[in-house]
Amino acid sequence: MKGEAQPEASRTKYGDGSERSEAGEAQPEASRTKYGDGAERSEAGEQVSRIEGHEFPEGLWYQAAEHLWLRPGEPDGSGRQVVTVGLDALGALALGEVVYVQLVERGLDVRAGQPLGSLEAEKMVRPVLAPVSGTVVEVNDELQAAPRRLNTEPYGGGWLVRIAAGAWDLESTGFLQAAAEVEAWVRQELSEHGDRR
Repeated sequence: MKGEAQPEASRTKYGDGSERSEAGEAQPEASRTKYGDGAERSEAGEQVSRIEGHEFPEGLWYQAAEHLWLRPGEPDGSGRQVVTVGLDALGALALGEVVYVQLVERGLDVRAGQPLGSLEAEKMVRPVLAPVSGTVVEVNDELQAAPRRLNTEPYGGGWLVRIAAGAWDLESTGFLQAAAEVEAWVRQELSEHGDRR
């Protein structure tokens, strides 16, 4: 599956500067760049795939059970892979409008499955569980003041934490990355739980 470009004609620009697709999904300009080939890419330059109207940047790793995405970056000074973690588009949609974000402090050593904090929406509170073991090296403090960034920029300014993963090569084997795997998972989630828009 290749990323399905979103033609400009299928988006509408609103007075608040946002764009929305024909289906009404928010299309924040800051999170995507339009290229001459008509393709869209995320802030990090990944090709953006649209699966039944939902965005999933290629090149990310996805933890299906918790609806988290992971973007491996450069290793830290001790050779551990630094991984940016965020909530994927379906996770943000299921949660609804986020009104409060609580995250752990920098420097905390975590094990996969251990709480990293919680996300509070109008109708529910959801824990955020560490997808990998390691040390929390950065927390997105901007989410305290602007928690809705999780909804409007899930793959950009809405990231949650960065973890220096102690065993990335081993732990990443449980995540989805191949486009066909991601597409099959998203389609199954939508068929089991319906489109929550």
